[in-house]
Amino acid sequence: MDPRKQSSTRKQSPSQLTTAYLLIYNSVLTIGWTLILFETIKR
Repeated sequence: MDPRKQSSTRKQSPSQLTTAYLLIYNSVLTIGWTLILFETIKR
C-alpha cells in the first residue's frame, strides 16, 4: 500500500471500528434480553 492510500484508510478505520463495535454490542444486548425474556416467560 502506498502512503496516500494508507492515510485515507487510517481516517476511515476508526468509524468502521466504531460501527462494527456498535453492531456487535447491539446484537449481544438483543440476544441477552431475548434469552432473559424467554426464561422469564417459560417460568
